[in-house]
Amino acid sequence: MSEEMMDCPRCFENVPSTYILCPFCGYDLTRLLEVKFRPPVYMRDRIRRAKGVVLDPLNTMTEIAENPDGKGVVLILLFYAFLSMIKVAVYAYHINIDYVGFSTAEQSSVNSSLAKALLALIFLGSMIFLLLPLFILFLGSFVIWLVIKLLGGKGTYFQTRVVVGYSLVPVLLGEILSILILFLGLSDVSVTVTSGQGMSNIVPNMVTAIEDMQGQGVVTATNYLILLFWIWAALLMTIGIARAHRMSYYEVGALVFIPVIGFAVLLAL
Repeated sequence: MSEEMMDCPRCFENVPSTYILCPFCGYDLTRLLEVKFRPPVYMRDRIRRAKGVVLDPLNTMTEIAENPDGKGVVLILLFYAFLSMIKVAVYAYHINIDYVGFSTAEQSSVNSSLAKALLALIFLGSMIFLLLPLFILFLGSFVIWLVIKLLGGKGTYFQTRVVVGYSLVPVLLGEILSILILFLGLSDVSVTVTSGQGMSNIVPNMVTAIEDMQGQGVVTATNYLILLFWIWAALLMTIGIARAHRMSYYEVGALVFIPVIGFAVLLAL
């Protein structure tokens, strides 16, 4: 039986799959061997990991670092987008429309058009909010990986990205809590609609009303509340990236924890 072979990522020569160093260029092949023997990750494992990030962070982040899976991160991002839609809908729920000069038939027609506009606004809002975790996940992970790699880190970009993605689970919890607080605590804002106004005028007025809500104390309180969950996420990133790159928490903390907290503070202000 012929020996199983693999390609060296550096020199692309065929190397026996049992080698830990490439005999042609000396490249470290241990990561390839680790990937080859990693167990598959199923949906039940992703759900267990999401819970473990909260309940057993040390062991769970170690497991994620050693056996990363990208699909779990995609699910986390999709859930973040869903929560963003819910948050925009909560703001829209607290807008009261005052109709002036409308007949019953006209008001019914405007309500139908307004419902469609609100759905578009909610979808657009969720896409805008989705850009935030995407920015952190892809660009932030790349910067973190590049800097740590220059300092001797052993992990891959994929490991770094998955660790950062799973670390956002506490932020999801913070968003759920903030949605509940906003739903119960936001004060209603009125938007006056007069006969003859088109949707091109009504929708901007609603967007302005949502912007005005940002000045309410409950919104400021939820922003600072989410900041606490970002701190939690930064701690998880520090643990996971340290395990993935085989570095100390102190080394990783200076590169990861402080910048992430600084970014979260800017969001809260």
